[in-house]
Amino acid sequence: RGGDHSILGAEVAEEVCPRLGLDESDTETVVWLVRYHLVMSHVAFKRDLADPQTVKDFVGVVQSLERLRLLLVLTVCDIRAVGPNTWTEWKASLLRELYFRAQEEIAGDDSDRSLAGRITYAKEATAEVMTDWAVDARDAAIANAPPGFWLSAPPVDLARWLGVYAQALEADPVLVIDIGPAAEGDASEVVVATLDHPGVFARIAGGLAVAGADIVQAQATTFSDGYVLDVFTVPDEPGSDAFATESRAERIKQAVSGALMGEITLSEELTKAPAWRRRSDAFSVPPQVVIDNKASATHTVIEVVGRNRTGFLNKIAWTLNQQGLRIAQSRIASYGERAVDVFYVKDVFGLKMEQEAKIAAVRKALLQALDELAELGG
Repeated sequence: RGGDHSILGAEVAEEVCPRLGLDESDTETVVWLVRYHLVMSHVAFKRDLADPQTVKDFVGVVQSLERLRLLLVLTVCDIRAVGPNTWTEWKASLLRELYFRAQEEIAGDDSDRSLAGRITYAKEATAEVMTDWAVDARDAAIANAPPGFWLSAPPVDLARWLGVYAQALEADPVLVIDIGPAAEGDASEVVVATLDHPGVFARIAGGLAVAGADIVQAQATTFSDGYVLDVFTVPDEPGSDAFATESRAERIKQAVSGALMGEITLSEELTKAPAWRRRSDAFSVPPQVVIDNKASATHTVIEVVGRNRTGFLNKIAWTLNQQGLRIAQSRIASYGERAVDVFYVKDVFGLKMEQEAKIAAVRKALLQALDELAELGG
């Protein structure tokens, strides 16, 4: 049967549960869980949890503490069942944060005050890890990071990322690229800190593609002093820890630096970049573009879905740049052949994109970019 598997599964559950002896109330709960079994991971991994609207919208779907608890258990089991390396501390921390924020919202507590408390706690926990920092430098770095940064990862990771940011403050040219093992295992983490400018995220993604890196996870953070800190997770090559080797790391650094400094022409280099080969290459992924002005009070949220291939993120991010949009935050994930890229953007005036004509133009440009990617193959 074609269609949304969540909806189809809910229909099946509605028929089967009474046959298994479940009463009307339990059947309703099971049907709801099947229908919305993806919503918690979708919100946790693709939305800004520091934005109050994110939690309000999520609670509008969940509505009760009992459903929230059941949905958390189902979400964790669903992720763990996929494979041995699918459950990570990053995912755990985001789901934990969403659960507690939703719990407070449902209970009628002051969720904004609780959010501020958790951000303060995250800052303090991160500061405790930053033992080799001068106090003034540490406090300045912490003050410049936006609220969402503190909810994006465990303190030890935040401290390491802030270390890269601090190096960029002293670097000439203003660019630091750090590569090390990722917490997820069988992958490496590429952290880039530099001054913000139009197209910076797209150029970094393009540089990684030129180096042959498959981006499976990424997030972009803009600091209050005009610096950006972009973190990418790239899988190691099968059967090796190639991304941890000096030669591989140097190739990535040269490609990313060249892309940012204008030393290489990305459009030319990407045509020569090694393509990723998967069994999933035989499958198609319907292109999808969702532009949402209700998900955030301050940004327009754009979600782009398509078949993952070499240069996918670069193409989408560059299209947004060409449309005059600045990427403030991003949440990038790939699920086999399916890439899901979410961007929090503002226009050139620092405002949400609310004009219908502009929204239509951006959607058209993104769909055209997805079509061009599909024609190129991979």
